[in-house]
Amino acid sequence: MYMRRVFLLKNFIVASVCMVLTGKVKAQERMTLDAAVQYALAHTNSIKIAQSGITDADLQVKERLAGGLPQVNAEVGYQFFAITPKTLIPDFISPAVYGVLVREGVKDRTGNAIAFPAGSGGFFEGSFVQRNSLTMGVTASQLVYSGSYNVAVKAAKTYRKFVEAQVAVKQTEVRNQVLDVYMPALLVTEGMKTLDNNITNLEKLLKESSAIQKAGFSEQLDVDRLELSLANLRVERENLDRQKQLIVNGLKMVIQYPLDKPLEVADDVNTLLKSEVDLNEQVDYNNHSNYKLLGMAYAMNELNVEVNQAAYLPTVAAYASLQENLTGNNFFKKDGANFLPSSVIGIKATYNIWDNREKRYKIQRAQLALEQLKLQKEDLERAIQLQNLNARIQIQTAQKRVASQQKNIALAERIYKTTQTKYKEGLGSSLEIVVAEQQLYQSQQNLRQAQYDLLVAQKSLQKALGK
Repeated sequence: MYMRRVFLLKNFIVASVCMVLTGKVKAQERMTLDAAVQYALAHTNSIKIAQSGITDADLQVKERLAGGLPQVNAEVGYQFFAITPKTLIPDFISPAVYGVLVREGVKDRTGNAIAFPAGSGGFFEGSFVQRNSLTMGVTASQLVYSGSYNVAVKAAKTYRKFVEAQVAVKQTEVRNQVLDVYMPALLVTEGMKTLDNNITNLEKLLKESSAIQKAGFSEQLDVDRLELSLANLRVERENLDRQKQLIVNGLKMVIQYPLDKPLEVADDVNTLLKSEVDLNEQVDYNNHSNYKLLGMAYAMNELNVEVNQAAYLPTVAAYASLQENLTGNNFFKKDGANFLPSSVIGIKATYNIWDNREKRYKIQRAQLALEQLKLQKEDLERAIQLQNLNARIQIQTAQKRVASQQKNIALAERIYKTTQTKYKEGLGSSLEIVVAEQQLYQSQQNLRQAQYDLLVAQKSLQKALGK
């Protein structure tokens, strides 16, 4: 029973350790360049903000359309006159009742005496206004014709396409940002792999040298030189590891990856270099998101000219209203108020006769903006052409450097192996091995840098081609 418990406990411990190790492996995600780009496109806040602009543009289209659809408004108003307004009314009652008096000395322009009603000044105060007034009405209106309305709706739909182009530009920017950070991380990772191989080889050689020295066939100086060289490689490896941590943290920031989670780059330079690049492919400006965005801006400014030109046309609208007016001195008294209904149907045309050339100046400004966009378009085309030419030159230069460094590293490896063989046979010194090892490491660095430059040049050409 005791042995069985020990066996079960061992199995539990082993299973727990495996689960922990498995959890660590799963927690450390490895990303290829394409996976990092896709992750950034899905999680970057700047792209989410740009995409929300599409929703806003859709709402703007609906807003413009709603302006030309029937509009219905309801209105309720109440008035109470604390002091009712009065007016002077000619006294036509007194003459009939009291007769007419002629006042001495009061004559008209012809010299005749003016007659006034007896007991009156000729007028008396009266009011035609009820103390309470409650008005309720409904008005419906419909835009019949407006030159600006149709162009405004078209402009809103064009703006929606413009926002889509903005999203594409932002996606391109994020893609390039990921590329600019991923490549250095990849270079450092490749450098660490190379150092690990060199350290392993040098550790093996140091072990053999120590055995030879103990046997009395070499000096302690030879072992010390190898130990020093190995220590330098380990220090270099630690420096690269710290650089990698900083660069990977930058990559996490760019792709919006959790900063507290580990991340590794999964690609290698040789795999990425296998992607075919056609140096003879022609440039298509329409493949560039910035160029498309500029084209949409041009189309919007053309519509801006049309909108201002359409402002010279009249605007016609139809309307109908129904209104009930409740008036009376006392709403709460029977027969104290009366309903007075009214209704009106009409059509109204509005045309601006003179605006001190305001519309003319707006049209001129919109046309000036079009000319500016034409110049910007020409500059962008030249910039794309220059980027394309420079990328092709960089690729050709990098390809020659890679071929040259591959020959150099093959030569350095052959020298290093020959030096090791001579040292083991007692025909060489550890100093020659250290020098050969340094030359090999430098050749490896040069090849790695040349491959990196070639990869960057290839990606630059893809950018120039709008891919």
